Amino acid sequence: MKIAEDIKAAHRLKSLILADKSRPKFHFCVPFDLGFPADPNAVFFACGRWHLMYIYESREDSYRWGHAVSADLTHWSFLEDALIPDETDGGIYSGGVLLEEDGRAVVAYWSLGRGRDAGGIRIATAEPPFYEKWTKMPGYAVRCSQFGIACGEKGPELACADPGNLWKEGGRYYMQTGNLPLLDKYRNDPSAPTDRRGDWTDLFVSDNLETWEYVHRFYERDSSGKFTADSEDAMCPWFGALPLRDGRASGSWLQLFLSHNRGSQYYIGGYDRATVRFLPRSHGRMSFKDNCLFAPEAAYAPDGRLLAFHWLRDNLDDDLDRELKKGWSGIHALPRELWLREDGRLGIAPARELRSLRIMGKEYVFPAVEKEREISVPDPFCCELNLEAETAPEGKCGFEIFFDEEKSEVLSVYADFGRKVLVVDTERSGTAGRAVKDEAPLELPCGEGLCLRVYLDGCTAEVFANDLQAMTRQVFPKSYESAKIRCFYRSEKVSEKTLCKVFAYDMAATGGI
Repeated sequence: MKIAEDIKAAHRLKSLILADKSRPKFHFCVPFDLGFPADPNAVFFACGRWHLMYIYESREDSYRWGHAVSADLTHWSFLEDALIPDETDGGIYSGGVLLEEDGRAVVAYWSLGRGRDAGGIRIATAEPPFYEKWTKMPGYAVRCSQFGIACGEKGPELACADPGNLWKEGGRYYMQTGNLPLLDKYRNDPSAPTDRRGDWTDLFVSDNLETWEYVHRFYERDSSGKFTADSEDAMCPWFGALPLRDGRASGSWLQLFLSHNRGSQYYIGGYDRATVRFLPRSHGRMSFKDNCLFAPEAAYAPDGRLLAFHWLRDNLDDDLDRELKKGWSGIHALPRELWLREDGRLGIAPARELRSLRIMGKEYVFPAVEKEREISVPDPFCCELNLEAETAPEGKCGFEIFFDEEKSEVLSVYADFGRKVLVVDTERSGTAGRAVKDEAPLELPCGEGLCLRVYLDGCTAEVFANDLQAMTRQVFPKSYESAKIRCFYRSEKVSEKTLCKVFAYDMAATGGI
């Protein structure tokens, strides 16, 4: 009987996946198949549940949107796929969502088209309270004339990829679109005009979701290169109001986007409603040495907090055959809270919902002059480490995670006080993955101590510092059988009264298939 064969195959797949020690236990993972890409898309909260769509490449056809739901951002259930290829869609790529006043969800997505059809932007809707059946509107909202490129009525080439979240002004619908295919067309042309270089998004408007017209560029890149290089594109855009820490309005706005060569980044600025333009004021990165943090998406919680979601791009080479043999691939970074700090910088912290996963904890307190202290957790590949310490004029403070008895294979995570950077060093951790010393700016306010939070989960390491900075990487040690964790404080100028406080937590496993 076929059903008996399917049941046996399901058990074999489950055993294969659960035996993979690199698979995280409390990060969101694509449950099976090829999560490459695994972009989070169209995240929203409604009727008591979070809804998260994610891209994966199905063995049955092509790229699809999977659909997961959660009541708490930590435990996820998987529904039937939200969007699958049809006679028009050769594949479903990135997109965003708008929640209407009556609760209806409207998504815009990039349809890859079929055959000689260049694809375009399409619209689909779903009704409350469950949002389990998605209905595509016929045809294209915006049709591409070339892959990811549209032509306006007067002939200008327009960016027509990765539509971001939709929003409404004066009863009209707006969406911005990503520019990588258009940028790539002119990337190697030395005579290309400056307005075909670097990141930007194009803006479209509609009165009825069916007929869309081009408006203008939604934001203009600073062509001096102060923020970004002219090789950086803008894809997976998301735009919305940036709240304060407590969820109240700040008056500033946030533009998230992805550059394929540099990963996730953002602008903070103003929004001119009269002209429907975003006006960048400052810029920051969420991926530093390379592009390991990818495909940003964001959504508002019921209390006004802004939550960001990302695909944690694999630090291995893009060997899709290898990934498929694992039975699964595709990891999302932990949800992050984003807000405008009093100093005008972007606040970044792990979603507070993650605290509910702490199931055992132990506190360590030791003088910094001791230089180091070993930390014990039941499972070093499924834990949270919190470090609090006073800063010094120079020196380093953080964690070393050793993967072998000789302590030659080590992951280092620390703050460098003198250089004012946060460091995640994978140069001596495993034989697979990217061996890099990744650094991010970490300039702490005067008199503020170090607050370092590290999550270790399978092959993932995520670091948050002082509600100011976050870094993430994947690490592939030779063995996942054991690991030794050491907290260290190395400085010649540390006070004898300075204490290091470490809170180590075992974390509940939430992943499944």
